[in-house]
Amino acid sequence: VLVKFAQTNATRFAKQEPRWLEEFARQARMYVSNFPQDRLRGPNALFASAESCELYGRIDEAKVCYALLQQQFPDHLLATQATGILRRIAIIGQPMALGGPTLAGDYWSLDDVRGKTVLIVFWSSNATRFANAIETLNSLHRQYSGSGLEIVGVNLDLDEDDVKEFLKSRQIEWPQIFFVEEDQRGWDHPVANYYGIRQVPMYWLVDEQGIVRETNVPLEQLTDLVSQSVSVNEAERTESPATNK
Repeated sequence: VLVKFAQTNATRFAKQEPRWLEEFARQARMYVSNFPQDRLRGPNALFASAESCELYGRIDEAKVCYALLQQQFPDHLLATQATGILRRIAIIGQPMALGGPTLAGDYWSLDDVRGKTVLIVFWSSNATRFANAIETLNSLHRQYSGSGLEIVGVNLDLDEDDVKEFLKSRQIEWPQIFFVEEDQRGWDHPVANYYGIRQVPMYWLVDEQGIVRETNVPLEQLTDLVSQSVSVNEAERTESPATNK
């Protein structure tokens, strides 16, 4: 009852009263401590409280709940998801590995575009917020693809033909990582699983050295951040010959 009460208030009042997020997380941890044998409500409470804290930027609280979920229920499905999420949370400022087959039939790798700013777009065709972002993304591609920007999509749809038709109708020309195996599509996409992607769209920004700079860029900030990153890279490339000389 206490966990549900805290969760309800966190859902309703998180913006006005962030303390309810802390209370939700605290009650979830207490429940697991008092009832470690409950493998249904315990893991669900920890995961829900961690997601809520992460959503509102209370990352430290989220990490504690995700980590406790791993510790107390290591073989639970939610613990596996928590592993990916913690990997994603910790990756800012770190190099990342990314690669996979594309809809065009070749292989895309982050290593092959080293020296460029890379915008990674996690998306699905039924995500309304992605549909609203297509014009911005295509504009960035047209404006900066010749001056140091690479955009790659990680598509979480299920049907290959539907994705191809969607890309064609929306004039999306940047490569898409998409697996032939049907059990590696949708939310079972290996990249999405590895990095704990739980919602789409999501925009990641990787610098020319392969270092992750942002993992959840708001659409309204995307153009400015990409422009700044590309400009910095271009300036560094221009200066480097003089520096070497």
